[in-house]
Amino acid sequence: FSRFVTATNPSLIIFPPSRGPSGRRLNNPTPTLKVMKKYKKSLKISPRNPIAYHNLGNIFSTTKDYEEAIKFYQKAIEQKPDYLQAFFNLGTIYASQERYQKALDAFEKAESLYKNYKWGDQASPELYLNKARLLLNLGLYQEAESPAIKYLSYFPESGPGHFILGQIYEAQEKHVGMNWPFYVYVPDAMTVGMAPSKLKDA
Repeated sequence: FSRFVTATNPSLIIFPPSRGPSGRRLNNPTPTLKVMKKYKKSLKISPRNPIAYHNLGNIFSTTKDYEEAIKFYQKAIEQKPDYLQAFFNLGTIYASQERYQKALDAFEKAESLYKNYKWGDQASPELYLNKARLLLNLGLYQEAESPAIKYLSYFPESGPGHFILGQIYEAQEKHVGMNWPFYVYVPDAMTVGMAPSKLKDA
């Protein structure tokens, strides 16, 4: 995928903003300073804990401090080179910053890891939806079709999935430029390493 075209700027959102990774509505969706302090204290005691780095990245993603989030996701990967969710979230943030080659590299690394994970490809079907949106934004319409179909193989009744595939087919015919939001998977401390739930249709 070295062929890149001028792309529109996708905005990064956490979907939906008032819910946790399992779709449960949160009373307080903004992580507290107390949580951050505990993770940082944990790292002073156990500086090689990739989950603590990843969870701090999640906090900064939630508060939209994306540069700090990137630093902590990268530190998580340094400690655990096969950290699936960290690569996924890095790709999502890079896409929002128009760092498209880095985004695609991160998504493809995550995809290769998911295929060897104990849950198989179902570890995070959202990866395929995000990758389809990224490729569509890049004007790589033929390449975008495969991940969109892959996502729908898991969630055949997904409205957003069918919509994005329809737009891909339209783009293949008309070559129109489009702009799409991305989704970031932010697990809480108790669900790290578990397969995320399916996206909720808007």
